[in-house]
Amino acid sequence: MQSTPSRISFGLKPRKSKYGDGTFPCYEARDDMRLILREDWKQVSLNRHVPLIYSQFDGMCTSNAACMTMMVERSLRNRGSNPILSPEYLYYLHSQWGTGSTLGENLRALVDKGTLTHAIAGRDGKSPPEDHKVLAQANRVLEFVDLNADFDAVASALQRRRPCVVGVRWPGGGGHAVCATELVRDGNVWAIRGPNSWGESWGERPEYTPAEEAWLSIRAREQLDGGWFTLTERQCSDFKTFGCWAVGMST
Repeated sequence: MQSTPSRISFGLKPRKSKYGDGTFPCYEARDDMRLILREDWKQVSLNRHVPLIYSQFDGMCTSNAACMTMMVERSLRNRGSNPILSPEYLYYLHSQWGTGSTLGENLRALVDKGTLTHAIAGRDGKSPPEDHKVLAQANRVLEFVDLNADFDAVASALQRRRPCVVGVRWPGGGGHAVCATELVRDGNVWAIRGPNSWGESWGERPEYTPAEEAWLSIRAREQLDGGWFTLTERQCSDFKTFGCWAVGMST
């Protein structure tokens, strides 16, 4: 369950100097964070970097999406150690069971505190070891970029190989958050795709390019069988309510 975030304005739009309003660190404007013109858009897939499909507890979709986005970003950088992160621990840092949380709450916690691995936190994340605050620092976000509630910015970030965490009003239901790893086109319609957090038995099977299939085979990693969502640009109109962000860098 997603809640409406407080506004934090910095991100993937042309700036004269820096990104930021003091809530998160400022970063110098970079070419790899600028918008790509629509006539230059290309389909892109980061699906091979998704290690699993989470099965969330009630109200925890935003924490699941944030942890997944962080793991995909780590894999993209070929980080040797990339353990499964605990969205349960992250969720209980800032929220209570079933209340839901905002993208801002999760990103703030990942920047300031980090999260534990699933192996350390356990299934529900409620009984971490005594030194959990120190251990969580190993899994922090160093840079999140606000995508200004803009589908073009999300599409640009994906084409620049930046995984995104997005909040939307889910078709047929309330607010929801997911990790976007793919930009696809069906005729004249653009859409984003990626892993949801309702288990691998839900949703669509992810599509892998031949290069991705070879990449997974070399690493002896299985292709996932389900758990994927597809949201068209029209279905992403609620970015302005819930927000969307890209991961720039994590520990």
